Amino acid sequence: MLATLQVFTVPAIAPAMAAGLGVSESLVGVQVLLVYATAMITSLFAGSLVVRLGALRATQLSVVGAAVALTIAAIPSVPVVVIASVMLGASYGLINPATGQMLESAAPPARRTLLFSIKQSAVPFGGILAGVIGPFVTVAVGWQAALLTIAATSVVIALLVETSRRWFPHRRRQSDSGTAPRLLRDVAVIWTVPALRYTCLAAGAFAGVQLVLTTYLVTLLVQHVGIGLIAAGIGLSLFNGGGIFGRFGWGFLADALGSGLRVLASVFGIALLFLAVFPFIRADWSIPLIYAFVTALGIAAAGTQGVFLGEVLSLAPRDESARAIAGAYAFTFAGALTGVGCFVLGFQMLDSYSATTWIVTAMAAAGFLLALKGLAISRRSGHAALS
Repeated sequence: MLATLQVFTVPAIAPAMAAGLGVSESLVGVQVLLVYATAMITSLFAGSLVVRLGALRATQLSVVGAAVALTIAAIPSVPVVVIASVMLGASYGLINPATGQMLESAAPPARRTLLFSIKQSAVPFGGILAGVIGPFVTVAVGWQAALLTIAATSVVIALLVETSRRWFPHRRRQSDSGTAPRLLRDVAVIWTVPALRYTCLAAGAFAGVQLVLTTYLVTLLVQHVGIGLIAAGIGLSLFNGGGIFGRFGWGFLADALGSGLRVLASVFGIALLFLAVFPFIRADWSIPLIYAFVTALGIAAAGTQGVFLGEVLSLAPRDESARAIAGAYAFTFAGALTGVGCFVLGFQMLDSYSATTWIVTAMAAAGFLLALKGLAISRRSGHAALS
């Protein structure tokens, strides 16, 4: 939750911060892409770093690194903010492998997916906190104070994390053997397991879908559907709320069925159906119907992260949880960047939001087919093991 709060504080105070820097607030999109691109690069070796430092120390490094980045970002200089954004992305790329290894070591296998879904529900909650705390502090005492407040809070929480040290002792082990280059070793953990490879590719495609919808849903509802700005903002909140509900519900279902891959493929298929309908929504739809639609879309398209991480741990080689999670996030960060890039480029070429919505549908279709491929490989592997 704190990591998401750190990342989305800048977008939450973008108008005031842009005025202080003397730039257009539209450049916040560039800042977000810079953070995600750096996080993707960090994910290529984050798992190996967690193995060396231990999960607790890596978590503290991530939190404190982001605190330093936010402190530097308080300096009213565009080049400094660029440097701070790179530092923030590097810190964000480290947090999930570290906390994921912590949870994996403590979670009973029968409840692993549900617990990871609960963990991932912290992401939208962190975004909500950023939207509340950032603007409130900015209005009260200024945008620089907002950044410094989150930074100070981060340092306090990093110190509090130290109290859990006895629960997560660092056991050094030799696990750097292998032929893969050190930078790509975490990704190699994913790529060498076929079912895991296709599952991560599918999740990457849907990471692009989710980031596009999170970033542009208000614009799509206003420009494509034709509803008002306030109504569109409520629609975005309902979409995010659906994502929170989905993370709990799908996690519980995956544990109950004992098959996260089956749930992933099914939910991705449901999301594809909703996205295929999206281009046909118009203003003559009733507002309650539109709200029900975007809520259901959020449940399907933004509610599977916990199931995905649980399945990554189930398919990954033994004792490679940190590296597997890091490698998996390299795929999702890459998918998120690719999705937004394709959407922006598509709009520039088509000059129509109605037409560009089909690009999101195509992303979902690719993710669904990849998930089916991963499920089929997993079933064949299971049958082979039984025989």
